[in-house]
Amino acid sequence: MESMRLVSVRVENVRGLELAEVRVGDGLTVIGGGNHQGKSSFLDGICYALGGKKLFPPDPIKEGEDEAEIELRLGGGTEILPWPCTVHRTIRRSDNGDCTTRVTITSEEGDEAPTPQTLLNSLIGSGLGFDPLGFVGMSAKEQVNCLRQLVGLDFEELDGKRQPGSQATGRQT
Repeated sequence: MESMRLVSVRVENVRGLELAEVRVGDGLTVIGGGNHQGKSSFLDGICYALGGKKLFPPDPIKEGEDEAEIELRLGGGTEILPWPCTVHRTIRRSDNGDCTTRVTITSEEGDEAPTPQTLLNSLIGSGLGFDPLGFVGMSAKEQVNCLRQLVGLDFEELDGKRQPGSQATGRQT
């Protein structure tokens, strides 16, 4: 079975971000920009879509808005979600300031999963390719190793050349 992969992401009114849409290609997709441009809010939106309310800060919705939406299109499949699908999460702010959320998982044929958050919890717990919250808690060395494994790159030869005293670095031994 092909592995699950992110096909596209749409994040609207999450934290400081008004709207961002990204189509994810094969390989590495880089999210970049200056300070306060919405990179973290965009990535937080992905976490909120998958993890649900337990990952929300006190106010995940952009100031001045009453609703945020995140949509993830997933391709491939896993044993837990065996078909390409769309995860759609809506977050609403009530009059008293509390946030409520609703998530759906819909197949390409329009069928809805009966227990979407339970499926997402199982998917994330099954070793889905990348755990952003776990990544943040890793040491720098662990983060590098995680990224190397995630994108399938082997830097062993380059690392050997960069070792102190190596001829390849131009240093004298």
